[in-house]
Amino acid sequence: RNSSVNLWTLEMMGENPQFMKKPRHSASTAAGSHLFFCCGSDKSKPLTERNNVTTKTNQYHPDYAVPPGLILKEYLEARGLSRAEFARQCGRSAKLISEVIAGKAPVTPETAREFEKVSGVDADIWLGIEKDYQLYRARKSEAKKTKQATS
Repeated sequence: RNSSVNLWTLEMMGENPQFMKKPRHSASTAAGSHLFFCCGSDKSKPLTERNNVTTKTNQYHPDYAVPPGLILKEYLEARGLSRAEFARQCGRSAKLISEVIAGKAPVTPETAREFEKVSGVDADIWLGIEKDYQLYRARKSEAKKTKQATS
């Protein structure tokens, strides 16, 4: 194992995992957890050059993505809520909710905040699902164009 690789670890609730070395730097978050930065020895380089954790070889890109509308549809079905009732509780139009479920409208930050208030699911999760879905679609489209260009 290369000892110069930078490690980013999150110490939750003050419990230090056994594998974690003593950190060089830490920062508290509002939740009381600590983010520790254990950097390699070459501090003459910018952090972006020293931090080689996220390289192309160790990135995971699944071959599928779940649209946020599918998650929302299943959420509504599980709770016996109609689209109209959910829309009313969110302060959004039933048309928008139907468009999100159909995949025709994205989950915006404002919509995600309203979903969070009604569903209890963090807006970050709704936005993360939307982001993952949009990235998947962009990668799929790019791969299709590349394949057509090489054919």
